[in-house]
Amino acid sequence: MPVFIFSLIMALMSFSLTIVIVLLIVSAVTKRQRIRQEMFSKMLESGIYDPRLLRPTRRGAAPLGWGIFFIAVGIALVIGLTIMGIFTHGVVGALIPLFIGAGLVVYYALVQRRAVEETQNDKPIRFDPKAGGEPPAPPAV
Repeated sequence: MPVFIFSLIMALMSFSLTIVIVLLIVSAVTKRQRIRQEMFSKMLESGIYDPRLLRPTRRGAAPLGWGIFFIAVGIALVIGLTIMGIFTHGVVGALIPLFIGAGLVVYYALVQRRAVEETQNDKPIRFDPKAGGEPPAPPAV
């Protein structure tokens, strides 16, 4: 009976800790989004529209690093299995991390290409928020 109680307490603690961690992550994300929205509103009030504040821009190299890591693990497994003489039986186990790494490297390259295109198009726009009246007349033809 004491083992059951200990197991129950440990399960409840694990579940509670998981819920607390998820709530902390969600609150951090919402706080970050609220700060970004406040900054965007203040910039609009001052007369600057910056579309880069509407969406987060992540240009980290994490996918590239993980891709290189998985490729290295896959190559190490291929070499190790070949040396041990059991390459034919373990080839699938060696190719899985190799292809995961290759996929991450390709993903990184595609994200970087798209990020370069976005930075060329996303320029801040300045306007006068307090200006009233009629918009300028179109040029005469």
